[in-house]
This record gives sequence, structure tokens and C-alpha cells, in this order.
Amino acid sequence: MRERWIKEILHSDDNAQRDLHPTAQELPKRVLDISQQSDEEEDMVKLVENTSSTTIQDRYIALSHCWGREGHFRLTDATLEQMKNGIPATSLAKNFRDAITITRLLGLRYLWIDALCILQDSQIDWELESAKMGQYYQKAWLTIAAGMSDGGKEGLLAKRSPHGLAHIRLKTKAKSARESAIGQTYTVYFALDPIKPSTQCPIRTRGWTFQEELLSRRYLSFETTQTYLRCGTIVHHECGRQDDLMKDESPFMEGEQLLQRKDWLEIVRRYSSRNLTKESDKLPALSGLAHEYCARWGGEYLAGLWRQDLWKNLLWRRNETYALPEPRRPSEYRAPTWSWASLDGRIEFVGPASVTDEAKIIIENVIMDLAGSDPMGQVSSGTIRVRGVLIKMDAYGNIPKRLGIKLKKCYDVPGEVRPETSARDQYLLWICKPSGLILRRALEHSSAEQNVPQALPISDFERVGYFSTKAGAELDGFWSNVKMEGLHEHRRFIYPELIHLI
Repeated sequence: MRERWIKEILHSDDNAQRDLHPTAQELPKRVLDISQQSDEEEDMVKLVENTSSTTIQDRYIALSHCWGREGHFRLTDATLEQMKNGIPATSLAKNFRDAITITRLLGLRYLWIDALCILQDSQIDWELESAKMGQYYQKAWLTIAAGMSDGGKEGLLAKRSPHGLAHIRLKTKAKSARESAIGQTYTVYFALDPIKPSTQCPIRTRGWTFQEELLSRRYLSFETTQTYLRCGTIVHHECGRQDDLMKDESPFMEGEQLLQRKDWLEIVRRYSSRNLTKESDKLPALSGLAHEYCARWGGEYLAGLWRQDLWKNLLWRRNETYALPEPRRPSEYRAPTWSWASLDGRIEFVGPASVTDEAKIIIENVIMDLAGSDPMGQVSSGTIRVRGVLIKMDAYGNIPKRLGIKLKKCYDVPGEVRPETSARDQYLLWICKPSGLILRRALEHSSAEQNVPQALPISDFERVGYFSTKAGAELDGFWSNVKMEGLHEHRRFIYPELIHLI
């Protein structure tokens, strides 16, 4: 029944039909040829390399899945030749075998699976291919998602659970006195409008699968209650219902619409709650979306932020109300402290859409060092030089009362060094009128020897946290003093110097 529904939808839906037989295009570097089908014991899968001398153009299907911790068969230098010659499909994980079955059902020959098409023990191959993964899902005729599986052993075609589905109990009645008075009772399950794809499905909790869903032109997800197919902005439910993503809130995200809004901050907000097995994958797992965004709107990419809107991109903080583990810093360097990518956990952006020029920082210079070949991938270091209003905090983490400003303080990470417990100098960097960053001077400085520095040299600062104020008369008065009287009137506390953020 389910297999028939999939074929009917893909062949009847207008969005799918328009692209049922697209112009042939170049396949990924490696794909699986699943055309050799005979008896189950002899069912073979062959790895095909798409080289410059043997360029293949055809349609293919891509699989989106959670890797899990099981030791399944993967592509390595040791297994490369074996896979080129062909391996039994029975040697693969259940998710992969089911993906092969569905690909054959739909009449396609080629299938792309990252674990079987990227060398897992080659850093060079992984860097090159991971940078192209966004393109691979974009160009795929269909993406199959193992929605109910947190590993490879559950499969896509497993029996669904009725839990959460509405149901009624029917009892048959005897037609006559001669028939048994005791009828048979049946439970009939059906789907009501509230029954939608779950946001808690394993696949929607993983980092890599985020861009895979957004960039796919069609997305077929096998989940615990139903199977769902997104074609464009329409979601088809196995029960027969259809949802319009333009009108209905859905766990499914339509990449075209999201990118059209030019809303990179929304993309980051959604992505930041996803989990990654490897801490270092934070930026690479979003690389495909960053490439697509850059192709549409241009700009310089800076470890998850965009230079043209850098002042606004800097105004992020951890989400304090979301039911997730406490945000934390990764064990190894991943991004500069001023990037949201330096933090694990859900974050949010809280800066205003626009502010007056005098209230914004000035970006003087940006230096970003890449860790690999992908400009949207891993970085080894990053610094920015900005000019703005910098206020020195006192020994207790407070700003001078004479300025008449009350701060509502928020910190990025609980337990990190806070102003009131830090032995280093702390400063507030005002990015716009209501918001800014709490900075810690990276170089040791003894305030006991010099309570009021005469001048603040260009020095390095680390981000400790975020702060915001309530816009009001007091704050407006502060900015008026800064603008009209000049920074020298508040020289004890305000320094218009270059700030080097690392």
C-alpha cells in the first residue's frame, strides 16, 4: 500500500511531474549502481566513479539518515576496490537496503549515500566531498529520509507505530438470533489534522540532516506514524491530507522560501539546536546552505556570519528557555568567540532590524584563516577589528552609576568567567543602542596598579557574553551625551579605540 502511494504521488503531483524526466545532469563523484538485481543472495550493488574520462549524466536519489553508532559497512581505502567490483546488498545496513528497494521501485538506477560514496578514512576526500554535499542533495531527483531511525538497523520500511493516532473501536452485531450474540471487535486507526510529522524524529535532531532537508527539491520521509512527501511547498500525507507550507506550520522546511526571505539568522537559529557527533562539524554541516545563500545574495562569509551584516550578526545569545542541555564551549577550537559557532546549544539573535549610524560599531578589518579548502567550512582562527563605544566595568562587574544605565545582563555560557568573578578587566562594547557584548581583555591587566588608564591601546578581547538594556529616556540620554559632548567627557569609562576581537 505504502509503496503504491509513493509511486502514485510522485507520478501525479504537478510539482513532481514537471521534473519527472529532467535533462540529464552530471552525477556526484561516486554513486551506487543498483541495477544488478536477481535473487536475494546474489543481489549486488556496485560503486561507480564519475571521472573526467567517464562522465555519467543521469537521475539519482540521495539518502538522508542518522549514522548511529553501529559499525556498518562503509567506504574506505580498503573497501574501495571491493565496492567497485560489486558487493552483496545483504552486507549493508538495513537503512541502505531499504533505500535501494525504494530506488528500484521508482525506476532509478543510481543512489547516493554519504557513508558509501565518500572515503571515510581520507581527510582530503572528506573535505572535498563534504563541501559538495549541498549540491548533491540539490541535484538529486528525490531525497529519501530515514525519519524514524537513529541508526542504520531500523530501516525505512519497518512497521509503523499507531501510538498518537486517533482510533475508534468497532464491534460487529449479530444479524439474527441464530447468529452469535457476541460480535467481533476491531480497532480502526486514522489520522486527524493534528497528526503531523514530529519535530522530535531522530533525523530532525541531527546537524547534517538540516541542510539536506532544506536543499532537497523533493523530500520523502519515512516516520513512525506515516510517510510524508514534500514537493515544493506542498506536503503530502500518507493518510491523504495535504498541507501548504505557506499557510501551515510544519516540521518540514522549504529551502526556497526560507532563502528567499534573506533570513540567515533564522537558518542559524533553527540549526543551532541540532546535535553533532563530531564537534568540529559545526560549520561544515552548514556549508551547503552557506554556499547557496552566497550564490543568491553574495557577501563574505565569516565563520557562520556575513560581513555585510556583521554588526547585527554579532548580537546573538544562548536561548535560556529552550529545553535543551546547557550550552557549552567545544573542547577544541572551532570558531572565534564572537561567532555563534563557538558555542554548542540553541542560540538566538536579538538585535534590532535597523539603528541609527551613530549607534553602530564600525568594522575596521576582518581576518579569517581557513582550516581546509572550503571557504564555508572549518576555520583555524579569526579576528575582527571594530571601533565603537567601550565602557570599562568596575571590580564588581557594574558600570558606573553616573551614566544612569541599568543593564539586563545575559551570558553565553553558565559557569564561564563573569565580570564579578574575573581577575581580568571587563568591558562593555555597545553595538547598537539597546544591545552589545561583554568582553574580557585577553591580555592580563592589573587594575589595582592603574585604576583609570589614560588610554586604551589596541588590544585583544574575548567575548564573555551578551547584554541588553531597556530602551528608555536614560539610555537615550546616554547616547545624546556621547554624541553631543564627545567621548572625552566620559574618558574615565568610555574609550573610542580599536578593539581586536578574537
